[in-house]
Amino acid sequence: MHFTIPITEDLVDNLGSRYVLYTLFLDGFLFCKVRYSRLHQWNEQVRWYFRDNAPTFPPKIFLAMTDTMAEGRRLQLEHYLQNVCDDVLICRSEVFSHFFRGLQEETFLVPKKLVGFDVFLPDGEKVLVDMQSTDTAERLLQLVAHRIRLSRELSAYFALFVIHEYEDGSYSVLKKLAEFELPFVIPWSTGDKHSKIVIRKWYMDPGLDEMFFESSAGLYLLYAQAVHDLKEGRMKPTDEQLKQLKMLEEAENKKEYLKVMQQVEYYGCMQFDTCVYKNQMVDHPAVVRVGKDVINCNIRLPNNQLEEIDFTIRRMKCWRIRLMGEFLNGQNKDAVHNMEVSFEYCNANNSWTWITFYTDQAFLLSNCIQQMVAEHLPKNSIGNMEMLTETPESESMITQITRRLQFLQFEGSSTALGKFVSSFKVKREQNASEDVQDEDL
Repeated sequence: MHFTIPITEDLVDNLGSRYVLYTLFLDGFLFCKVRYSRLHQWNEQVRWYFRDNAPTFPPKIFLAMTDTMAEGRRLQLEHYLQNVCDDVLICRSEVFSHFFRGLQEETFLVPKKLVGFDVFLPDGEKVLVDMQSTDTAERLLQLVAHRIRLSRELSAYFALFVIHEYEDGSYSVLKKLAEFELPFVIPWSTGDKHSKIVIRKWYMDPGLDEMFFESSAGLYLLYAQAVHDLKEGRMKPTDEQLKQLKMLEEAENKKEYLKVMQQVEYYGCMQFDTCVYKNQMVDHPAVVRVGKDVINCNIRLPNNQLEEIDFTIRRMKCWRIRLMGEFLNGQNKDAVHNMEVSFEYCNANNSWTWITFYTDQAFLLSNCIQQMVAEHLPKNSIGNMEMLTETPESESMITQITRRLQFLQFEGSSTALGKFVSSFKVKREQNASEDVQDEDL
């Protein structure tokens, strides 16, 4: 998960006192709005429950804030929120989910009522579930799993995704829903009223498929997703494999179908929309896939030929995300792609270089890489996570956010998750308030 605060507003309350309202984005989309005082009060709860494990909260300032101090406060809050999310105990607690659920309810003025909610299976079949408008994505996933008779244990390997479906039947994945997000507000938070929520598997290692073979519901979900993605051209079977798959599909032999799929190129990978690959200052159109411990890249060269490159996670040192230009809900009218994903990679000659992609799915790509790394690591190799901030380097950027995930070395390979190093670089267009009321200091 990636929390950012790209927007602040100077407002006046009913008593005439001025305060700052922070707009929080989660994975690039509007999440909620909150004042410093609310976060401060909640932090006291976090400290009470988690004691010394609670991240350091930005201290109050009892002097009038200058622009520099206001910008520092914003960066500190981003740092704090990311540290909270990186603490598994805190972000999975009721203290966390209750607070952020409430912020979403207040921001989007969610009326508490019973609603019928549509969730789609990978093959397009619709599942209608009754839920409260204030239920979280975690609760909705449980309801869907219960409806299709998928066990709680196996449902942990699935997630809810927000997708945009085009008229020709193709689709684009906008984001993966965090467990504490409210699905009811998705049309407003994403700005896409034609989006829909789909349940799909959430693991990058196709070898895990076998654990679902004895579950009729789990087997069906994997089979439906494989059939759908194959028809979308997201995999590359040989002629012989395609012939086998068609025969097994006609016979409705789901288990054998998935066994053949295990050998199909690109099966088990998350495919992203066409993006731009930057190589030696030259931009090339590219299709990126993540899975099976690699980042696969199919590049369209100037002579219209295709070049395929696999970047293995064992040779990655770190990766980062940058937001360039004014970025709101995945849209920037002045740019084809507003986000950049880069990772530092060790080439065959053992030299390090930065591999860069420009894509509107940067946060989703980063989450997939993070999931792939987590599956690849021994459970005892994950270290503590730490967020750092930097000062702006380029005043020509309206907004730039850099996120970096560093690795530690274990047994000679870059295989362990170490520290998150996050740099948030923002040029503010509006001056910060110099007259903020005491409770927001």
